[in-house]
Amino acid sequence: MNANIVTITSQAHPAPRQKHRSSENFYPQSLGNGIIAIKAYYQYGTQKQQEANDIIFDVNIDKTGKDGVFASNIKSGHVCQNTNDRNLYIANPRNAITDFTVEVSLI
Repeated sequence: MNANIVTITSQAHPAPRQKHRSSENFYPQSLGNGIIAIKAYYQYGTQKQQEANDIIFDVNIDKTGKDGVFASNIKSGHVCQNTNDRNLYIANPRNAITDFTVEVSLI
């Protein structure tokens, strides 16, 4: 596992009994301060791995009460400032044909 990359697997749709959430929480703050790149892949880590350019998703902040939004309408290749929020999750995936993996890396 690369210490400069955080990966999280997301379902192609919100999880059962969830309005938005399609992944477990992940923690990009471990990457440190700076600009991050967010990429999505089908069949991550296999010989058939391919960038999932068709998927659009949000990244929400898991909070007690109403969850916040870190970023919305993300496509693979999205670049933004890293956050100090610890509990992020993939939400509202659109156009995904199957489960996918999101890779977050400091650039």
